[in-house]
Amino acid sequence: MFKCNRLQEATDICVKLNQWQTALDVVRRPAVGACPTPSSGLRIAQQARVDRLQEQAVDRLLSQNRGMQAVELERRGGRYLEAAKLMQQVCLHHIFSLNQ
Repeated sequence: MFKCNRLQEATDICVKLNQWQTALDVVRRPAVGACPTPSSGLRIAQQARVDRLQEQAVDRLLSQNRGMQAVELERRGGRYLEAAKLMQQVCLHHIFSLNQ
């Protein structure tokens, strides 16, 4: 899929396999081969789509009270600052629940 710049299909597969960092790498990867280079607008749209899907997956995990899995998902997706912020929230929630 890389050789023909089929970014949509490659990112869809990565997202389905829960490989968020790989999906972002696919979107950021320079064009290869004889196929036409996808426009930067397409790449930006693909990256925004992956980010949106990752945020939805994190929200779903949080609604299921699976905070540590959400932190791990953020980390695997290369969103380290968001992972750290979420880790702090999860820890504070845990500490608060222990004190009650």
